Amino acid sequence: MSTMPPDRQKRLLLIWAIGATLVAFVFANFALILFLRLRSIQDEAPVAAMPTDSSLPTAPRPARPAWAPSPEELALSYPSLGQRSTRPLNSAFTNLTEGDVAGRYRFFHDSSAGGIITLRPDHTMLNKEGTSAPQYRWALQPDGILTKWRSATILFNDIEKPGLYVARRGDGVEYGRMEKVTE
Repeated sequence: MSTMPPDRQKRLLLIWAIGATLVAFVFANFALILFLRLRSIQDEAPVAAMPTDSSLPTAPRPARPAWAPSPEELALSYPSLGQRSTRPLNSAFTNLTEGDVAGRYRFFHDSSAGGIITLRPDHTMLNKEGTSAPQYRWALQPDGILTKWRSATILFNDIEKPGLYVARRGDGVEYGRMEKVTE
């Protein structure tokens, strides 16, 4: 066996245990400080601004605005009541100009009155309270008039008469309506 007395062995074991504990404690603190420092550096790192202008001469101009959902997303964005139609129900939208569309409208959604809204010439909108938000946008598309609200996107894809635009799903059910106010 060992030639050291048992008291000395116990003392060396105790010193080794205390030393190993201190080294482990220092290592754990160092690892924690390093982790927190790297995490804070990532949060403070500057973000390079990416150009969002899609009007570069080499890039083709998209048919829909950047904020507008794709037809597939638009078809899936109205849950449980059927899918929206993303095709125009008549060809009159190709004859409309943005000046024809801009103006004040009585707005109805799911057969309930939503109040008077305003589609501005700069493609922003005012809600029934007369307030606007960055999300409120509209665009004249070949397949209809697309309106984007905070939590909804509505495609008015049918013209019943000039100034009266209806949003219909693929099954023909009306879920939105805009009637131009002439004052």
